[in-house]
Amino acid sequence: MILLDDLEPYFDALFEHELDKINSIYQIFLDDFLSNSFFINNKKVIIKNHYSTLKGYEKYFETFVHIVTWKSSKAGKRVFDFRRANRVHWIRSILEQRNDPRIKYFQYAEGDGALRDYYWFDEKDYIVIVEQITVEYLLVTGFVIDNRNRIQKRYEKYLDGLK
Repeated sequence: MILLDDLEPYFDALFEHELDKINSIYQIFLDDFLSNSFFINNKKVIIKNHYSTLKGYEKYFETFVHIVTWKSSKAGKRVFDFRRANRVHWIRSILEQRNDPRIKYFQYAEGDGALRDYYWFDEKDYIVIVEQITVEYLLVTGFVIDNRNRIQKRYEKYLDGLK
């Protein structure tokens, strides 16, 4: 486990065409989420382990592709995001250290009604999202925050609801 203070991007530079680097990150992802199970509140953290249908990413599991890409309204599809990809190795560390006071936790009901758990490492502007599916937690995504205000509002709304 990497300590929160030691979380840094994996590569100095990362580009979509650098398949050796993408494959290195994918191996970390597989080690973190397939080879070495872990639990949140006694519920196993799982991933979507079917292969992606996104062109160019068919050899990678769906959850990994969702993490390393973002939905571009300009392109009309998911596109590679080096900041997301370069931080895949942060996800498990943040979830394992979720009780650290620097990790802000909140729940948010998505537009489709899904209630998701957010683990926000504010210091590094990074968030990990999981969703309870029956007796397990599904890793939904992890990403660098672009819209800090939106996340802050969701967090404050959650805290207000606890009062």
